[in-house]
Amino acid sequence: MKMKFVIPAILIALITIVIFVYGRSSIQQYTGICENANGIDLPSNGAQEYMPSDDIEPVYVPAAYEIELNDDQDDIYDAAALPVFPGFVSDRVRIVAKPQWALYQVGSFREGMSWAIAWYQVEGMDWRSFRYGYINIHGEIVIPFEHLVGEIGTSAAVMPNDFSQGLVFVSPINTGGTDYCAAGFFDKNGELIIPIESGWASSFSEGLAWVFDYGFIDNTGSLVLPTTYAWAFPFSNGAAGIVRDMYNWAWGGWSYIDIYGNALTPCIYCDVGTFSDGLAAVRIDNKTGFINNRGEVVIPLDFDVGLSEYDGRPYLRHFREDLAAVSQIEWLEEWNQHGQQYFNRRWGFIDTRGDIAVPLLYSWAHDFFDGRAMVSREDEEGGSGVGFVDTYGNEIIPIGKFDSVSPFSEGFAAVSRGGWGFIDRYGNEVIPLIYNNAFRFSHGLAAVQEMLDIGNAGKWGFIDIEGNVVVPFIFNDVRDFTEGVAWVRYGDLWGLIGIK
Repeated sequence: MKMKFVIPAILIALITIVIFVYGRSSIQQYTGICENANGIDLPSNGAQEYMPSDDIEPVYVPAAYEIELNDDQDDIYDAAALPVFPGFVSDRVRIVAKPQWALYQVGSFREGMSWAIAWYQVEGMDWRSFRYGYINIHGEIVIPFEHLVGEIGTSAAVMPNDFSQGLVFVSPINTGGTDYCAAGFFDKNGELIIPIESGWASSFSEGLAWVFDYGFIDNTGSLVLPTTYAWAFPFSNGAAGIVRDMYNWAWGGWSYIDIYGNALTPCIYCDVGTFSDGLAAVRIDNKTGFINNRGEVVIPLDFDVGLSEYDGRPYLRHFREDLAAVSQIEWLEEWNQHGQQYFNRRWGFIDTRGDIAVPLLYSWAHDFFDGRAMVSREDEEGGSGVGFVDTYGNEIIPIGKFDSVSPFSEGFAAVSRGGWGFIDRYGNEVIPLIYNNAFRFSHGLAAVQEMLDIGNAGKWGFIDIEGNVVVPFIFNDVRDFTEGVAWVRYGDLWGLIGIK
């Protein structure tokens, strides 16, 4: 039986970008920090409420910890922080930072730095504040927790950026208020290298970063390309996507420029992507294809644009391992009561020449990792299963063999069928499916969660590629190893462990 989808007769995409800019955005010297956000004094000494994780209610904790800290950092520490992780024994992993930080969310390490978010509840008020800072791989707070995120899960949220080319942009937006934090590009020593007063700037890429309503700057803050457009993406392969009219950007007007500001394409695209494997996706209406960094269309716009799994909006796929997922729509001779026509969408993969590498047979296709891509297909009863194909289109792991799968990493993929375990690239079960949950392998280790009994989860630990327990099951939450370091939570408090 074919799976049916419905496309509305009229689809109106309304994209609103609200950016708080006080006067014309420019590069200016920063003059103060956020000491009085929204006119509310947040205590830097004494009790402070926080939300350390999703499943922990706000609690009062002492603000001071037994090391010297800036005032704005005090309240993420617990005076009862443990000297080590109790029960931690490992020959291959060391403790980088003992459990000490009460945090709401943590990121991944990039260029030796990771962002983290603390949750603050102002006493006696129905008001909360998410603030972020940056910690290095040695467990040192480099950029203090004084920068507002806003209401997570809403359009007002300003999520932290990752470091790129030695710098990170920290937004000056103070949601709901009029105060600015120290804003601009910071280095890995926590120094404000390029002060910026602007609602948004891109990360550095190929030596340049775009500052809203100003232009592209280099890593000294010098203006290289003054802005004549409303929005721009970072440079990749010597080209950047730009749009000149903010109000019409969803209906056409996107194009590419080179590093000198010369136009590479006409302003005809409804959406543009960044380059990977030498090509970038472009969209006109509901059709997508690929161009090279000279602006030439090398794969015609003959494919139907995909829709996001999360919000249903059109989005562009990109090449990975020299293959890109593409789809085409098959219209059915069936309509619903509102006159909307049913259709089936079929996914497959093309190579960089535009030739079909994996036939368009699937209801969904993910990117390739380690020469394998997750694909799904509906069955005769209208359900769906998932499996893996190789770069030649062979179904290496049959669809429906496992209930859930995750992408390959370091030659292994986490899969579940009653419990989670790991398979190799040929579908062989190499680590038994006995865990409640499992993350990808990184640095030869994978985080797994004990299954005490069916439906009852235990603590987290780490195993190696042979299934040996390398880090004991003592943690309430963990993240993957990135750059040799992993976030781990013991009780309410986060710390860091690292590869020896």
